Amino acid sequence: MKKTLDLQKLMEEIESRNEEMVLYLADYDDGYIGDLISEIANNNVDIYTSDLWDWARDNRGWVEQALSEFGFNSDDGTLENLFMIAQYLYYTSEIYDNFDDFIRYALYEYLDINGVVILSEEAFDVVEDIVKNTDNNDRWDIMLGFLEEYLEED
Repeated sequence: MKKTLDLQKLMEEIESRNEEMVLYLADYDDGYIGDLISEIANNNVDIYTSDLWDWARDNRGWVEQALSEFGFNSDDGTLENLFMIAQYLYYTSEIYDNFDDFIRYALYEYLDINGVVILSEEAFDVVEDIVKNTDNNDRWDIMLGFLEEYLEED
């Protein structure tokens, strides 16, 4: 008897491990994963002043890191711009620190969007193989192509 896994439970498990991680890679069809990570991090940066100040108050370390990496010139920018840089660094770091889960979740989400509810053990192994062999220099559309090939065979 073949073992099967509930796709929603697998996704919930990743969500519980990564409560603040941004998980939007499945929204993209193509592009280099590193470029998509930068875009996703940038799209999650707050734009409202009060939100930026609230975030900065709780994330001083990230603000200090942004300051040390990029400096600050009050003639050219505002504290809010510095906070935006800090948020970008934070989101980028969160994604790279949890890279395997980020890719795994996106592949599960892709399967979910395509109507897969129950994942066979073989399909699970295909996803894990893709995760294990993926880095930020790979193209997302090629990773999805590997998964689509499996789905067509199955």
